[in-house]
Amino acid sequence: MLRNRTTATFVTALAVLALQAATAGAAGYCFHLRDGETVTVKSFRIPAKNKCKPFNGVELGGGAATAGMGCTNADESELILHYTSNDFSPTSRNRFDSATCRFPLPFPPVGPQQGECKGMLVVQTAGMAPYMNVYGELAYLGPCDQDVD
Repeated sequence: MLRNRTTATFVTALAVLALQAATAGAAGYCFHLRDGETVTVKSFRIPAKNKCKPFNGVELGGGAATAGMGCTNADESELILHYTSNDFSPTSRNRFDSATCRFPLPFPPVGPQQGECKGMLVVQTAGMAPYMNVYGELAYLGPCDQDVD
């Protein structure tokens, strides 16, 4: 009985290590607003406690450029992301989005972490007045290996 318990503990430990290695080796993170686009942020890693790391990314399928900063708070309970995204099309629309998002830490072992974002979106469609929206909505952040279009 002890051998089976030891084997099960060892297999569980290996699975956890493999999952951590897979997550650590991911090409970056994907960030998705519930009602918005998905942005891939290549080479971003969650910073150590009380530290920040800059990131750059691109919207999948849409081409908006995104830049921001991710910071882990002092007690490592929250990842705070601030981003700015700008999409420009000379024939259709311009879009500017800036928000701050908060994600609880640690992340779940599988799947994205749910958080909340609050920000401002400004859209101008060709020939029309700009539209501005202040919003708060759910967001998801998790490891991914999406190619940039």
